[in-house]
Amino acid sequence: MQANERQLLPLEVAPLTSTFFARLRGQDLLQSRLVYIASSPVRVARTPRLAAQTDGDHIFKLVWQLRGGALMTQGGQTIRLAPGKMTIYRLSSPYQLHTHGDYRALMLKVDLADMPEWRRLAERCEGLAIPVDAAAHAALAALRVQLRWGSDPSMGHVEDAALELVFGSFWRYQREQLYNAPMPSERLTKARRVVLERLADTLLAPEDLAYALNMSVRGLYDEFRR
Repeated sequence: MQANERQLLPLEVAPLTSTFFARLRGQDLLQSRLVYIASSPVRVARTPRLAAQTDGDHIFKLVWQLRGGALMTQGGQTIRLAPGKMTIYRLSSPYQLHTHGDYRALMLKVDLADMPEWRRLAERCEGLAIPVDAAAHAALAALRVQLRWGSDPSMGHVEDAALELVFGSFWRYQREQLYNAPMPSERLTKARRVVLERLADTLLAPEDLAYALNMSVRGLYDEFRR
């Protein structure tokens, strides 16, 4: 319980076996909080009272299921998580999770307040069991390295790349299964990165962004319009 309080947001935890084992390992990254968890079967709940303590509805948890399984219920919807699946859900909404077997998962708590396009995507994919494709698997591998290396400012680029890979996977899943939405182009993804890097620059103009992307201003507007 002490580890739970240190590593995760407040939860109600109830072991489902007489002999209980759990191990948590966490690391603060530049933009997010990364936690690896291994445990025997357990029931956890984020009650309405606990969910109300979340600082806004823009904080999400991304989960890769590594071993064992789980049933997650949120908003009247229940999904089954098995190895090779991932999900994302909002921490301001109550939920229950029942695990079974040798449960192991990697969890990433991320604040999407300043990432509106990713937040909309997270909301559309919220509470779904999504297959881990090659890109999401690469992101998983990159983030697990973070746990071994500890806090290292030079690893910030790895975190950024991992998030890009994961949300790229969500875009593909959404396009294929949900809303047939267009994939963001590589230029649009790079444009977002350039804007975030220069967010404090009050002189940043469309001409500067077009130059950084090696394209005309008219082409830039066309890219955003598309």
